[in-house]
Amino acid sequence: MSLRQESVARRLRQFGEGPAAFFIDACGLLAEQPPRRTVTHLVAHLLRDVESAVRWVLDPAFQRGRGHRASVVAVLDELGISHNEQVAEFWLGLTGEGNSAGLAARAHRRALDAPRDADGEFAEFIEGIEELLDRVLRRFEDRYVGVFARLDDLLSSCPAISGLLRDLTR
Repeated sequence: MSLRQESVARRLRQFGEGPAAFFIDACGLLAEQPPRRTVTHLVAHLLRDVESAVRWVLDPAFQRGRGHRASVVAVLDELGISHNEQVAEFWLGLTGEGNSAGLAARAHRRALDAPRDADGEFAEFIEGIEELLDRVLRRFEDRYVGVFARLDDLLSSCPAISGLLRDLTR
């Protein structure tokens, strides 16, 4: 795995072992030589699960079924990522029912067609997914994980509250 892939996998573990496992397996399939004939479909299925897990965690209204695009917009807005950034445009480009560039279309075959090739276009797609996950997960970590350090600092400055919380968690 590349350093960026390792970083993404580590950050995905904050969401649970499932998303990290799907991503790690996708990376493993991509590294296999020779590649499996169906690698593009298998990897797209795994990445589809990773992407939806990211939206599940970061979009509080995900469960309401507002649609893929609305969920992506909500996450971008929550993280303060401009819709004009390259990764945002890429992510929004994956949305839309029947979108041939979307994860669903990449994961599934058309009729009895042969598996899609792992060509340069697929490599660009994988690069885009990795950039997207890296940017979104870094932004999440920068924005929210730091909150816990600030809370710890605040708690340490107020021993009475700190002691009360320790008693409650015993």
